[in-house]
Amino acid sequence: MDEDKYMQYFGIQFLNQFKCAQGDCPQTCCKGWQILIDANTMEQIEKEPEDKRWDLKRHIAGMRKGQPQIRKNFGRCPYHTKEQLCGLQLRKRTDLMPRVCREYPRRTVSFGSFAEITMELACPVVAQLFLEEKEMFSMQPLGEQEHEVLWKIGNEDPAFLEWLQQLREVLVKGAQQVMSFDAAFLQHQYVCVDALHEMLMRNKLNDAKQILENYTQEVWEENKPEKAKHIFFSMEIVDKVIAHLLDTPNLAINNPKLKKVIQTYYRFYNAKTAREAEQMLEATWEQMEQELPGTYEKYRKYYIYYLYEMLLCAYEDYHLLKVMLLGNMYLALYMVLDAVCFISCKQKNKPYDMAMQAELLAALERRMRHNTSVRDGILERLRKEFL
Repeated sequence: MDEDKYMQYFGIQFLNQFKCAQGDCPQTCCKGWQILIDANTMEQIEKEPEDKRWDLKRHIAGMRKGQPQIRKNFGRCPYHTKEQLCGLQLRKRTDLMPRVCREYPRRTVSFGSFAEITMELACPVVAQLFLEEKEMFSMQPLGEQEHEVLWKIGNEDPAFLEWLQQLREVLVKGAQQVMSFDAAFLQHQYVCVDALHEMLMRNKLNDAKQILENYTQEVWEENKPEKAKHIFFSMEIVDKVIAHLLDTPNLAINNPKLKKVIQTYYRFYNAKTAREAEQMLEATWEQMEQELPGTYEKYRKYYIYYLYEMLLCAYEDYHLLKVMLLGNMYLALYMVLDAVCFISCKQKNKPYDMAMQAELLAALERRMRHNTSVRDGILERLRKEFL
């Protein structure tokens, strides 16, 4: 029985607005990625005539290790044409494309009885849709149409999944309604999640439920600092993540846009102390808010979008704290490098327009959220220097 046929699907509201830029894409998804091949696609390849099967398999690596993936040529998919298009699509053989290629940038995650579809911000078209979206984000029912699931989050604890959905609703609502989205607010939500995580690690879900019930946004609003900084982590930690995890020798080949931004970051901040860098960034964000109204709202949106995408993934391992730590670091990196691009444009007397903002966001997402070594490195760095 195909369980997907009886699954409820929910999607982010701008899901159906996506249209691939194809050959006009500034950051093709056919270059710089590790492209894994799923079991169903491998089965389809095996059904091909011998000569075609051999031709397909010569472009596949890792079969002996049980991790088949596209064998890239100079970082590029071998099916990528000079016109910046997919050769398999042009031949109308999408059945031979890895599932991730067929579905990207859609991110469909199954939680058993339901699945949620968001869009990967690593795609510049999606990044621009995200930046242009004016409404508060929400997951909307998609009717009875079936969708191909990319990831399955497994567990046998439906009560915990239901509670996670309630937690996400509370955190998202808090982020939507807070007057000033700053580090003080992020700390407020982090402290709550830290306490919840401790109860989950002790297998005390009922105590976690009680903590969540006692979480009140209103009381904190009455006692919050009058003026707080906007970045959650210290610049000492953020700087180390940029220098040792985002920046690598092959970054100029795989992600030239991000490499250029990081080089500009070094030029602006290498001679500064962490305190001086934080003061410069705070001044830059204020200037951005004046010249590009909605800058702080953009960061609020990013945080909320991350909660929608990632919080329920804690269903698999109960590790709430990991999700929140990564989310706060991703936000900090985005804010810092966004400010770098703004300053760079000012110096060149160029407008920091929506297309440029989307290109940065996509390049950064590709590196920090779609590379397991970067993710694991960030967590290890935070364990040592933050926790």
